[in-house]
Amino acid sequence: MSEAKAVEVAAIEERLNMLHMSASKGDRLAYLSCFFLDAVFVGTDASECWSFEKLAEVAAKHFQNGEGWTYVPIERKIDLIPDTNVAYFFEYLTHEKYGELRGSGVVIKRGGEWVVSQYVLSLPVPNSLFDAIVAQIQAK
Repeated sequence: MSEAKAVEVAAIEERLNMLHMSASKGDRLAYLSCFFLDAVFVGTDASECWSFEKLAEVAAKHFQNGEGWTYVPIERKIDLIPDTNVAYFFEYLTHEKYGELRGSGVVIKRGGEWVVSQYVLSLPVPNSLFDAIVAQIQAK
């Protein structure tokens, strides 16, 4: 990896780590500063496809008592798209209650800083449980 690319990847790592740390601390302003103003956040629930404005609303409600949510990154891969200010990432996360989750998304460089343009949080479902879970969802 070139030195220039390594610098950019390190900056993206720092931004994603800040995202998770500020969410864990319930620091709404720091958390939201990690996102582009046209960002989209896709959560694990089918209803969670949020614009930046909706994410800001949700964060305000959840973080109002200084509490947030803690997803700990355990492994991450970042790929820069050559000759652009765009990169995408994939990360494995852990959560005390939910266990292993995955995060993926797109970051863009604006004003010299990397910000999240899209974040997708997912919960892997073992294939052996998939049919039963789909049946529960359809019965709802």
